Amino acid sequence: MGSHSHVDDGDSFFDTKQKLGTGGSGFVDSSLAFIMTPIADYDLRSFLEALGPQQDRIAEKELLLEFFGCLAIAIRTLHGCQIRHMDIKPSNILIKGRTVLVCDFGISRDWSGTSGDTTHGPIYKKTAKYCSPEVDDGGQRNKASDIFSLGVVYLEMMSVIGGSTVEEMRTFLRQNGYTTDVACRNLLGVNKWIEELRKALIDEEAAPLQWICRMVRPSWLHGGL
Repeated sequence: MGSHSHVDDGDSFFDTKQKLGTGGSGFVDSSLAFIMTPIADYDLRSFLEALGPQQDRIAEKELLLEFFGCLAIAIRTLHGCQIRHMDIKPSNILIKGRTVLVCDFGISRDWSGTSGDTTHGPIYKKTAKYCSPEVDDGGQRNKASDIFSLGVVYLEMMSVIGGSTVEEMRTFLRQNGYTTDVACRNLLGVNKWIEELRKALIDEEAAPLQWICRMVRPSWLHGGL
């Protein structure tokens, strides 16, 4: 397997996949790596915060629209290599020029030596604002959990493209639906926010909202990415 341009691979990541660890947990268990040269200008979290609601930053928002396909390909590539990332969030997505990179595989799981991608049992680390309902509940989870997390990231990106801030999205969720800004616990609020975004976006910008609707739902409804 070769490396992929949207995955932070250091030294041929897919050729040294065992660095993720081969135990049931999927934790990194034997290798340590240092990045010796700057790999990114920003992470996606700081990029979104810097943009804010400013409508005149057209070039940056057009760049965000390009990232949807790049990130989808990156996660599909990981899943094709039988790897679940398990912690997709804006701070784990790096931006270098016009390239977006998925990074931080500290709790990723390589399921190539197992019977499938589904796991269950205690979860020792999660980022609640981006995790799926099944991860939040400690239930059975699989690669669809990555898709849910990516959907929440997409929703933040669309919020900025639509002229809002991520904090404004979070405030809306705290005030609507089940009044929490943890997406997996407030899917009603998420759907209401998506409808608000539809009103703010022109048709050609709004297409990702259809994808997000399919991504931010329980794993048993997913058909894959």
